[in-house]
Amino acid sequence: GMATLPDLRDGELAWTFAAALRGLELTVPPGLKDHTGEEATVAERAKLLRKELGRKQKAVIGDLVKTRSAELTDVNEFRNQAIAIGNRAGLLWAGDLAVVHAQLDVGKGGKSLADNPSALDLTAWSIGDDHIKLRDRLGVALKGTR
Repeated sequence: GMATLPDLRDGELAWTFAAALRGLELTVPPGLKDHTGEEATVAERAKLLRKELGRKQKAVIGDLVKTRSAELTDVNEFRNQAIAIGNRAGLLWAGDLAVVHAQLDVGKGGKSLADNPSALDLTAWSIGDDHIKLRDRLGVALKGTR
């Protein structure tokens, strides 16, 4: 019953983080409390997540909160980084920046590329060493790129 990360509306990711922590009876970091919005929504999601999460997932979430609770408060940065990872993975496997730009809907020929920070970041990453190294490791690199 959850949307994909890019489809979440403002505040929903913060509510989900807070609900997961409350559902696991963990302390919600103060910075995250400021973003939770409606208490009823958080309580409803906490109940749902408490039922849905297995023991292993609960343990992983607990460990993350213990080691990185300060990072949970910057929800927008988390979202941006997670989406960037997905975009990069798509580019690695597609191997064609034009195809990825089409999926990101940057317009015919990338005309609105300048208005899309995600697409600009991905384009810059596509010409870097990290991209080439990962394609090498995956065995999908073009011959002669090194």
